[in-house]
Amino acid sequence: MRRSSKLTVLVLVVFFVLSFTAFAGSKEELKPGPAKGAEELQKGEKLKFALVSVCTTVDFWRPVDKGMKDAAEWLCVDAEHVGPQGFDVAATADAAENLLVAGVDGIALFIPMPGSMDKIIEKYKAAGIPVMVLNTGLADAEKHGLGFDGHDNYAIGRAWGEKILKSISPNPRGKKVCILIESPGQTSLELRRKGAEEILIPEGVKVDILDTTTDRMKAYSAVENYYLANPDCSGFFSTDTTGSPVAGEFVRKNNLKGKVVVGGFDLTPEVVNGIIDGYITFTVDQYPYEQGFLCVLQLFFANTLGLRPFVHKQVPAFVTAEDAAQVKELSALGYR
Repeated sequence: MRRSSKLTVLVLVVFFVLSFTAFAGSKEELKPGPAKGAEELQKGEKLKFALVSVCTTVDFWRPVDKGMKDAAEWLCVDAEHVGPQGFDVAATADAAENLLVAGVDGIALFIPMPGSMDKIIEKYKAAGIPVMVLNTGLADAEKHGLGFDGHDNYAIGRAWGEKILKSISPNPRGKKVCILIESPGQTSLELRRKGAEEILIPEGVKVDILDTTTDRMKAYSAVENYYLANPDCSGFFSTDTTGSPVAGEFVRKNNLKGKVVVGGFDLTPEVVNGIIDGYITFTVDQYPYEQGFLCVLQLFFANTLGLRPFVHKQVPAFVTAEDAAQVKELSALGYR
């Protein structure tokens, strides 16, 4: 792409973000701050940003990382994604602490459990380093007055519950469903589960919870064993990236299409293909590419223009057979 075209796109992105700040809800008035990164930019030095999360090898992060890297390339900054491969709260905090010691100009934090990153957030704030919350930890972001990009997971859980209710039967009372969770205790997953249960249980739907782990082979065995013990299960519904493709594969292999409903979160290529082929009924798109891109963008503006990161809560976005084909290519390329 020509330099002039890149500049045009960047100007449009800047306009988009600055427009958003005018409407960002906050108890605290937006005030201009010091443009810490200006001197580094004048010297030709790159700003350094980082994203810290749990379960860094889970497929959900693939488009997040692409968005992060694309934004870093556009803005001529460095950005990296670090954290434990599994659900390890202490290791996540340690990763953020190590970055603070090593030196970083801004950080986007995934908060696995409420309050789990309070101490490290205060250290970053004391050091004057911009902090954002990414994907999970809206309540913590609001508590600390930080920017946020992602879903209100409780609200999306309730919307997800309504979708589940409609998908299992016109008369759902007495039906049984199984909710899959790869990391029990993780805030985002538990909030989605809670929101869904609050919709399903009052309507007379029996809800079981199944710990799949993030290992797909273990997850498949867990789903298989559950169904053998519960052949009256009307559907598997995954709160995360692991369970959705696994449940769809189980339905395909066991010729359960049309009998057992599958719905979940995220748009991995297997999930998109499962929707197109009819083994998966729906999924929730979290716009992960956008999350990675906008976090880097906000941290960049915090450093160069002194603009405090704002809260961006995404609206529910369901993908079904009606539009799965449209997103298939983008999913394969890592944008959806």
